[in-house]
Amino acid sequence: MGSILDGFEADGALRLPEIDLQPLAANEAAKGIARLALSSPRDSIVEFAGPQSISLNDIASEYLTATSDSRSVRSDPSAMYFGVGLPPDGLLPGRSAMLSELSFHDWIRREVLAIA
Repeated sequence: MGSILDGFEADGALRLPEIDLQPLAANEAAKGIARLALSSPRDSIVEFAGPQSISLNDIASEYLTATSDSRSVRSDPSAMYFGVGLPPDGLLPGRSAMLSELSFHDWIRREVLAIA
């Protein structure tokens, strides 16, 4: 997570596009792929996502707080997402996405705060 956010750093702050995500922990993605591999063929694209939508700004703020990172978070409607301009819902999954149970907030508590 930290290295992703570092890509948005400018002048000691994070300058983030106004987009929403449904973040998915790597181990939750692996579980979903395993379930999919053992199920009947779908003949379609399958999306995986976390259980709830959250803004990139909220993700960054929560992560920086949990890791005692003092950088500020700034919303910038003209900021690009790794070189691509996206609408606010441009990274949200479709309605048929397979959703994990682990929320970003729970992931922070389990993986980041447990280490600190």
